[in-house]
Amino acid sequence: MPKAVLKADELSDDLLDMLRSGVEINEFRFHSIIKEINSAITQYTPPPQTAYLKALANAVYGRRDAAIEHFESAMPYSYRVNDANFLAYLHDVGLLHKAVEIAEKISGKYVSSSIFLHAYEVNLILGRTNRALQYLDQYTKLADKKDADALKEKAGSIIGDSEIFKKNAGLNDKEFAQLSSLAVKCLELRGLKSEAMSFWENHVEGVNAFILSVKNDDPTLLCDLNFDIAMRMAEYDCFNGKNFSFWFETMKQEEHFVHAC
Repeated sequence: MPKAVLKADELSDDLLDMLRSGVEINEFRFHSIIKEINSAITQYTPPPQTAYLKALANAVYGRRDAAIEHFESAMPYSYRVNDANFLAYLHDVGLLHKAVEIAEKISGKYVSSSIFLHAYEVNLILGRTNRALQYLDQYTKLADKKDADALKEKAGSIIGDSEIFKKNAGLNDKEFAQLSSLAVKCLELRGLKSEAMSFWENHVEGVNAFILSVKNDDPTLLCDLNFDIAMRMAEYDCFNGKNFSFWFETMKQEEHFVHAC
């Protein structure tokens, strides 16, 4: 194998490690990495590899729009690892509307437990329960039985709670998905992501709540988020007079989603 190809693979591994560990780099380091990528490109470099490496470099540097542009330019070549890591990146940074779009494009092209798991989770948080369950079924057929059983149990619990919430609220599936989408949009606009979803029912106090948790304990930010979702919900007549509350809160220690690498 030519040395340039080995160098490109080495760069890919290094950038993925940096991205997964949350390493922050400055502008000088970013341009240094881009130079390394350009120097590693030869006639032996597969066409999508350059775009993929630049996508990873921009992702590490925090340039989300540029990262997405490079990831998408590599997609026509149908490299499973590239596409799977694109979906994982979108999920990890909380760009769930884009993640759903990419999941729909690639889930039929590959048999991959990682892709199916990410697709399940982004659809679940966006209130697309039926689609989430389809991806869950595909994931459990490929995953280790212990992991599959654990996720099915967790999914059954959260989806069961969501069905009770919808029934008590008087929301249909479409309205619930709309509510979830509005909430995620509030987070996306601030560069945040949902770390967990939960439901709280208390007949005595008359509470029927849907809650998204974020990894941020800034009270001003949480107030702004809750004000934003209230204003967005007010624009939809389908939510008027319905028996429910929605709010964002700081993630509790025990709350988390299961993310694939």
